[in-house]
Amino acid sequence: MSLVVIIVSPKTSAAGLSSWRQHDVRARRRAMGSKKFLGWVASACVAVSMTAAAAEPQQARVYTFNVELDASGATVSATPTRDGSEAVTRQIQQELRGWVFRPAQQDGEPARTSTWLRVTAIPGEDGAAARILSATVGPAPQTLSNPVFPKAAQLRGHEGVVVLALDMDAQGRVQDVVVYDTVGEVNRAMANAAIAVARGWTFHPEQVEGASQAAKLLMPVCFVATEAVDACSWTGPEDQSFGRHTVLTLNSAARLESPLAYAGR
Repeated sequence: MSLVVIIVSPKTSAAGLSSWRQHDVRARRRAMGSKKFLGWVASACVAVSMTAAAAEPQQARVYTFNVELDASGATVSATPTRDGSEAVTRQIQQELRGWVFRPAQQDGEPARTSTWLRVTAIPGEDGAAARILSATVGPAPQTLSNPVFPKAAQLRGHEGVVVLALDMDAQGRVQDVVVYDTVGEVNRAMANAAIAVARGWTFHPEQVEGASQAAKLLMPVCFVATEAVDACSWTGPEDQSFGRHTVLTLNSAARLESPLAYAGR
């Protein structure tokens, strides 16, 4: 039995939730408003070359970059968090020069912004170029520990995903966490285990003119008994498909625009 902390989104509706979950879901959505929520997600997260039913291939990897933007949105630097000599990393650095970013606003004016770009890509074979699946901007995970899979839930064969809504402070610490939604057979013990461990997670925050920014995130936790990567693929807002590595920042300081924008924007 393995436990993987991954990124996934709800497939069940609020009407199908048990009463103990409905309160958290409805409260969160009322607080955000549906239009505002979709706008936040659309501005913070983009998907590339994925269909609504596509599952992320097993060989996909995440490549994280600290991206510095000037007030015009031009990329000043894109520093990888791992060995920059890797061919895929170099390819992404080359390609993102043509991507359009929108910097944060400060006092109504564009401002210098430091964000974290997470690109999910499949390395090419025999020297071929990598295939980019998705890209997001916002805070990047720093320390993520796995929750304990409740023994009773394992014995009963429960499996599923607990989608958490996190309030992160400017230091990258989780200040508040609630259950946003669930997928599959998730019981209260599994939800409580996910909430408990999430309180200790930390993130690299974005910065605007050198000042670190708080953020709101959706961070799901997947309780599965299989290594299959498609066990936690998901379809997000506007029927966009996402893979296990996608982090949804609801109010990112920077925005990633065309050519990686939602078709419906």
